[in-house]
Amino acid sequence: MGSVFKPVVAAAALEAGESGFVYTCPGWCAVDGRIFRCAGGIPHGEVDLAGALEKSCNGYFIRLGQALGADAVRAMAEQLGFGQAIPLTDALHTAAGVLPEQELLRPAGPTPISALGRGSCWHPLCRSPP
Repeated sequence: MGSVFKPVVAAAALEAGESGFVYTCPGWCAVDGRIFRCAGGIPHGEVDLAGALEKSCNGYFIRLGQALGADAVRAMAEQLGFGQAIPLTDALHTAAGVLPEQELLRPAGPTPISALGRGSCWHPLCRSPP
């Protein structure tokens, strides 16, 4: 899902009154010894919510997701219909995506990846530290 999930984190921030969050992006973000890179590893410098959405800054959304907490991000995802099947016609429904269970969301757990919309890290953005 990746960048498609970033507006969910943004909506959770707006709902919580945290729209003033600012992050200085070096082009990557380290969490528990793992590196999450922005596209091309390009530094975005100081970004606010609007700039982070415009540049799709992974580090910003990881740090914002951590600041908000997993419960707030997951609650917003549920509120926006993530994890639910959507009826397309009477006989056809989409598959219901999977949101992590509440007990799996903890500060050292999948929260950074969840803030980017990934249940597990399969993307090349996730690499070992240099």
